[in-house]
Amino acid sequence: MTFRHKLSHRLALLRGSSAAAAVAGLALLWVASCEKPLNVSEPNPSVAQLVVSPKVVTLQENQVQDFMAVGFSTTGDTAQIGVTWSVTGGTIDTSSSGKRHYGHYKNANCGGFKVVATSHPGAKTDTANVTVTCGASPVASVSVAPPSATVPVGQTVQLTATPKDANGTPLAGRTVTWSSSNTSVANVDGSGLVSAAAAGSATITATSEGQSGTSAITVSSVAVASVGV
Repeated sequence: MTFRHKLSHRLALLRGSSAAAAVAGLALLWVASCEKPLNVSEPNPSVAQLVVSPKVVTLQENQVQDFMAVGFSTTGDTAQIGVTWSVTGGTIDTSSSGKRHYGHYKNANCGGFKVVATSHPGAKTDTANVTVTCGASPVASVSVAPPSATVPVGQTVQLTATPKDANGTPLAGRTVTWSSSNTSVANVDGSGLVSAAAAGSATITATSEGQSGTSAITVSSVAVASVGV
């Protein structure tokens, strides 16, 4: 083989090797372009479900109940979402902590109501059912007016008893019973009317549902008019 022939053959081999290397390089670039970048975060998964708890509660009027709403993704993980609360009666204040959303519910009316949470994005909803009962508040104290009085023998004074709840709110329609610590000095009837019988002192007590209040009664002697001769 002549020198010129050998040189041509070697140049052809080199050109073939360069072309193969170029093709291989292009293939590597194409594969790399199809792969995910290592440090790119996936978007938040879709919200598959919103869960409110508790689901069923029974409350007294004006009792506060806390509800919690949590969103779950399609993978079953808790999701970062926003929540809007609504109610069919009563009021609800809201707060959030991380992925948990709270509704602080209160209602002064009796009956059945719904507390509804709605996620955004996703518009998923869940509902809690609330029953508010309005049982009679117990008597916590009884006030008697006037708290003290001086009554001449033979005269009367009207006392008034007011049962109140734990907040000091008057309670209407409660039964009140009356008693005297010294009936020889002062008597009291079922309406709180005190009759002075003799000089001295007596404590009049009004009782309602086990609670009582008192009034201190002093009975004074009748002034004797001077008698002329």
